Amino acid sequence: MMAEQTPEQRLWSAVLAQTLYDMQEIPKPGKIKPRHDGAFPLSVRGWQAYMRSRDFQAMCALAEQDPEYVARVANRILRDRDTGSLVKKYRLTMG
Repeated sequence: MMAEQTPEQRLWSAVLAQTLYDMQEIPKPGKIKPRHDGAFPLSVRGWQAYMRSRDFQAMCALAEQDPEYVARVANRILRDRDTGSLVKKYRLTMG
């Protein structure tokens, strides 16, 4: 049985989960349009670079999640992002 997460771990798990949900909103190539505020959404390449960053590693550590597993889930979300909510299909212990 897994130990209950601390409030800080639950917070970082929620941040990580939101990051994965946000990945589902990246438009397919050729369909990228500015958001209502004029900014462009982060691209697939941008997310993939982020997943190699120290910030991503730190976020996973703070959420007590395996960064390699989270990156595999994220890459699958990026590949299949138009198939609905994929985050729920994966066993990430999100608080």
